[in-house]
Amino acid sequence: SPTHRLVKDRTALVITPKSVADFVSATVEEGQTSLEREGRRLTFDVRAREGFRIPPSPLVACLDAQAMQYPLKVRSWKAGDWFCPLGMNQKKKISDFLIDEKVPLNLKERVLVLTSNGSVAWIVGHRIDNRFKITDKTERVLVVSVATVPSSTRSSSDGYPDKEA
Repeated sequence: SPTHRLVKDRTALVITPKSVADFVSATVEEGQTSLEREGRRLTFDVRAREGFRIPPSPLVACLDAQAMQYPLKVRSWKAGDWFCPLGMNQKKKISDFLIDEKVPLNLKERVLVLTSNGSVAWIVGHRIDNRFKITDKTERVLVVSVATVPSSTRSSSDGYPDKEA
């Protein structure tokens, strides 16, 4: 079919739409508050560590802002990518992590990563890297969240705060 494909995923047959376009990688500059691409919106907010509580959602990453090096990059994961899952000090390939998490084949190709200086800081919607976690020494927290954007409300906003003309 020109619009759909049939994929065998473990023990099920799944019909999925063919991807019209691959996710185009995007750069996030310091001070940028949001990024919208391919029906997903990522928001970025730096907060003080004092009194901060980590939300219990996989759609929100709370990272040590001092450990992040701008510009950040959001891109599709690729073969050979690795990270140190939260709570571990050893490397794990993202492909192995997605298998262990039982992410269906048709969704694996849509998984994004947030990188800092070439290192994966967050597998978007899944797990942060242990090297970027909040510690007792953290002073500022970078809170990154992801949400699906309904097609009727998608915009081409650059995500920067309004600027004086």
